[in-house]
Amino acid sequence: MNDISQARPNAMTKPHTDAGRPSSGSGWVMIVVLGVLGLLGIYVTAHAVDLAFQLFGVCLAGFAILMLFRVIALLLPAGSSEI
Repeated sequence: MNDISQARPNAMTKPHTDAGRPSSGSGWVMIVVLGVLGLLGIYVTAHAVDLAFQLFGVCLAGFAILMLFRVIALLLPAGSSEI
């Protein structure tokens, strides 16, 4: 039996790497930066003098919170039930 497809890997497939997953150190840096951005958004919202600054502060805080969830999800191992 001479099956050439099993003898060599397909040129179209790439080896699986965790390039999209942040390391632990960079994850902590992102958590701190996003936490500061979230607090800045809350501060801007609290001290807004018009609707534009209030909307900007709410959007900044919302963005920071959503990104915090994403970074935490990337830091957890795939398939883990740890919370």
